Amino acid sequence: MRALRFPNSIPPRGHRAGNPRIHLLYGLGLMMASYRGEYLTVHGGGIDGMISQVAALPDQDFGVVVLTNSDEWGNLADAIAYEAIDRFLGVEERSWAYEGNEDARDWSEVWLAFTKKQAARVQANKAKATATRIEGTSPSRSLEAYAGTYRDDFLGDVEVTLENGSLVLRLPRHEDLRAPLEHWHLDIFHADWDEPAARESLVEFDIGTAGKVRSVSFQIRPDVLDPLTHTLERVAEEE
Repeated sequence: MRALRFPNSIPPRGHRAGNPRIHLLYGLGLMMASYRGEYLTVHGGGIDGMISQVAALPDQDFGVVVLTNSDEWGNLADAIAYEAIDRFLGVEERSWAYEGNEDARDWSEVWLAFTKKQAARVQANKAKATATRIEGTSPSRSLEAYAGTYRDDFLGDVEVTLENGSLVLRLPRHEDLRAPLEHWHLDIFHADWDEPAARESLVEFDIGTAGKVRSVSFQIRPDVLDPLTHTLERVAEEE
């Protein structure tokens, strides 16, 4: 328990901006901060469209757990948690600058503005991808050439199969992550994940100098779930 609450790193500046939560640090599983002069531990969670938040004031023997069944308004869990803390502390005057909101009156305002900013960024990225799409292109190889097993240390093996004339991407370690692939342009395909929380991705195949597919790259919901770009090398058929 001590290791969970022992500072090990300082999060990026974007996560430290704003009052009244200041001096944010990260332990082995919990965020720690000074919140209105109180020692705060906090950490959220999210998977498969469910968002949660756990926050505590250990010195006050107070804690709150918020569970939701939607990630459309995932920051609602944060708003509820901090509202509960403020009410416990008897906070009356609440006005501060946070995330570009220069006169936030409560955490609902703060997180609503943050959620709208996230949604706008997602829409802007989609618009950018659509604007740069090259119409009228075809894959450089036959669809059979893209089928195979791709591997990296993080995701393990990823399978691309040809089913009923279309490519399908599967992550065997994550049974819910399956997506039919629709040609987007060049050697890039659009993935519409079966798991609603994952939404959609662009999947790029890399063709080597010998004309064979050698790797595949994609992101999985970078706005919320995973900011990494995964590049998986193709596994040779003899393996």
